[in-house]
Amino acid sequence: TGRDSLVEFLVAHPEVDQVTGGSQGSMVIYRALSDPRLAGRRLSVRLYSNPDTPGTGGTARFPGQQIPTTGITGGTPTQPTSPNMDITSISHEWDPVACFPKYAWTWAFTLPAAAVGFITYHGATGGPYGAMGINYDGAEVTHSGNLTVIKLRDPFTPYGQLAVIAATMVAGPQAGHVVGTLIKPLDDIAAGVLKFGGQDVPGAATFAPTPQVAAKQVQGLVDSFGKAARDFAAIPGRLAAGPVKSPKPTGVPAIKPTLVPVTATKPKPRKPSANPVHDTIKTIQGITKQFAPKPKAKQQKSEGEK
Repeated sequence: TGRDSLVEFLVAHPEVDQVTGGSQGSMVIYRALSDPRLAGRRLSVRLYSNPDTPGTGGTARFPGQQIPTTGITGGTPTQPTSPNMDITSISHEWDPVACFPKYAWTWAFTLPAAAVGFITYHGATGGPYGAMGINYDGAEVTHSGNLTVIKLRDPFTPYGQLAVIAATMVAGPQAGHVVGTLIKPLDDIAAGVLKFGGQDVPGAATFAPTPQVAAKQVQGLVDSFGKAARDFAAIPGRLAAGPVKSPKPTGVPAIKPTLVPVTATKPKPRKPSANPVHDTIKTIQGITKQFAPKPKAKQQKSEGEK
């Protein structure tokens, strides 16, 4: 229904050339773009946390199957191929909607993390210390025809991010920074363990990885201990440096609004009265005059009456 409504809207409004949506809204847009009624249409499209993210999205993991509680049948739709459509899809690596765990043997510990990831990286997008408190350094960018997929490398696992958000909400940015700095080494190791879920590996869900993929995952776990050691050694310096504000995305020009000057007329200051009772009476008289019946206009006498 959403897809058909969007197509009908775009057909009725040929002047619209930009479309953006998030979560299920991005899925609506992604599927609408292949409609033949939009053939040749020039559109700039931006999607956030698309369940139809090729290879790793929630629908891609379960082709032909009903996804519980959603009413959605799995299977990634055909990618829109019109060269006039420029599509960018952006998501967090720990957002299960766009990066669902692939291997069923890990679901006992990866699905609880995915549930927390849904809260911290899919839904908590409002505040500067929530999911959108990000920077684009290290993001994985892939191009396929007219589609660009950007996967943000998050600073914490869902558990670490939830701890930082909670500390920040309770005690402020400094507390969030301290908590994040202290738990970062443990969070590095947790990330290595959770990566066994294969959230970065494209394809339909299966029970276990191939030996080649499993070897890479074991190496990733080993590397996570080295990263934890480096982050542990960096704790004193990071605590001393204090919280760092999220950098603005690079390559986006700052737009300075044009302000129209308005000259305000300052009211003359009233002199304080020496008799507040007199002032109060005057105020009441002024109000009652507004509601008092106005006297009839005096009629002019005729020449005979004069």
